[in-house]
Amino acid sequence: MQDIFSYRIPALHPLVVHFPIALSAVVLLVAGLWLLRNRDSLLVWAIWLQVLVALSTWAAVSTGDILEEQSEGVPIVDRFVDLHEELGEYAWYVSMALVLLLLAARHVSRRDTGRAGAAVWMRLLVFLVLLAAFALIAWVSHIGGIMVWGVPV
Repeated sequence: MQDIFSYRIPALHPLVVHFPIALSAVVLLVAGLWLLRNRDSLLVWAIWLQVLVALSTWAAVSTGDILEEQSEGVPIVDRFVDLHEELGEYAWYVSMALVLLLLAARHVSRRDTGRAGAAVWMRLLVFLVLLAAFALIAWVSHIGGIMVWGVPV
């Protein structure tokens, strides 16, 4: 039991990377509910969750540099790390842009007083863009998994 308390995690990246994956899945679920239910509260939840996605993606990108230095010379890491890093940075930019998209969707839906909630096309567009962003995060994650566990058969 004493060993558990004396262990130090050498890099935070392996812990931090799970947050953008999980949170982007939750945002996608909430956006799907917003698409079906058209409740403003669901859009507000999606906005706040997407802010957390953006922050956690920034943390994942920031902590990746330390792990990259520690993993130099590992052939599979050397092969994929540049692609993983570049896609991770794209995921961070996309996650920040999605916060703006969701805020714009809320602004437009609140200005349109002719109907309750947001137009179907807007909800569908937001959902599809979030789906594409989730696919990007999944791809970045897959490449990271390959570097940790090896190339899939």
